[in-house]
This record gives sequence, C-alpha cells and structure tokens, in this order.
Amino acid sequence: MSFLSRFVTDMFGGGPKYGALQQFTVAKENKVAKIPDHTSFAEASVLPTCFNTALVALCGEAGIGFSLPGPSLNPKQLGKTILVWGASSSVGLETLQVARAAGITTIATASPHNFEVVKSAGASQVFDYHNPFVADSLVRAIRSVEGHFVGVFDCISDEERSLSHCISVLKDVGGGKLATVKPDKKLELPGNIELCRVFAFNDLVDPFWRDFLTPALDNGTLKCLPQPRVVGEGLGWVQEALDTLEKGLLAEVGGS
Repeated sequence: MSFLSRFVTDMFGGGPKYGALQQFTVAKENKVAKIPDHTSFAEASVLPTCFNTALVALCGEAGIGFSLPGPSLNPKQLGKTILVWGASSSVGLETLQVARAAGITTIATASPHNFEVVKSAGASQVFDYHNPFVADSLVRAIRSVEGHFVGVFDCISDEERSLSHCISVLKDVGGGKLATVKPDKKLELPGNIELCRVFAFNDLVDPFWRDFLTPALDNGTLKCLPQPRVVGEGLGWVQEALDTLEKGLLAEVGGS
C-alpha cells in the first residue's frame, strides 16, 4: 500500500518541507491515507483538496452542517437533500460521494456529456445547467423529493454562471444554506438564505483521512473522480499543469 497526503503548503504546514510542489514532501500521520493497490498515484492525486473541500462544505461548522460520514456502502438515509451546482467538477464529484456516504440525497447540475459520471458518483437527478429554464426545473425537482431540503453547494461560485441561479432556486423553495468555494463578500442575500464560506483546510478533516478515507477507497465507497490528465513527469512540468488547470482541465504532474 502506498500513501496519499493532502496538499499542505507552507502556510498550513509550518515550513517548506510540507509544500506540495517538490519531488518528496513530509506529511503528519493524521493527514495521510493509504492508497489501495488498485489505485495509482495519478488517480489518487485528484482527491486531497477536493475531498477536504467537500467534507468541510457538508459537515463543517461553517458549512451546511450535516453529520459526518462513515465508510459504509449502505449508510442510513437522513431524509435530507441538497443541490450540488457544477457536480462534474472535481469538488462536485467528491461532494456527491461524501454526501452519499453520509446518507444525503443530492440533486445536481452538469453538462449532458457528464450526466453518467455524475449519476455514478451519487446524484439522484441531474439537470443541464445550460438550459435557460434550469432553475425552474430544479425547483420542481426539489419540491418533489421527500424529506427536508437543506441548501445548495455551488462548486463553481461564479456570479453569472452559477450564483445567480443558485440564489434564484433558494428564493423559490423558501430559503436555505448557500455554500460557496469563492464567496463574494459583497454578495447581498435575502434573510432566509445563509451564506457558508467554504475553506478546504480545516482540522475537521483530520480524523477522516485515517478513519474514513482509507477504508472508503478500499471498499469502493469513494472513487478517485474525475480521471486525471497527466501532462508530464517531474517538477519541470508544473507550469504546464497549472496552465492546463487554468483552462478548466484536470491535470496531474507525474513524479519521478
């Protein structure tokens, strides 16, 4: 078994030895998980920051506030639903899987060519965010689901592309929580919408690297989604990888 470490920079780790962009790095024992033999380093590289973000968004005190998940293939259903906007993103796919492990029902948006992967990650229904009437469709879907609708996790957090639609949906269903990955401090919301600013690095996640992530990867509760794109091998390809990420494509820098 090899080891997967979350990305910890100087700011969070206390020194350059914890930085991610180097051939060999150091990580604290409570911030690593074992990679199953059937999973490559490239596949596992999509998890750390996105898994952290999903967990903090769903279960953190500053997030939506659900109970923390366990590594079970048949979790107890909570009777609660959230909308995940941008569910085919790396954060979105981890959010769907963490939500499923916690017994939370998810409704999602994505492009049609990503519908199948989004459903495989746990979404009960998926809607095309390109559709100009998508907000109306989402409101109808939310109202048709049994149980309590809690809120929205906007994995894109762009004012025109996602936030305006998420706010519209929340207004029409009577309010709820709005978790965002790039919150606008000037964002004006009605009183029945609670803004949750999600920050990926939080001590909340530490036990779940040991107690949840290792067995969940091993038994298939959590899969490494989406598939990585390897642009090269070694630190000389870091800039190419970052440029690729900036274009909205998933990339991974191969090690030696």
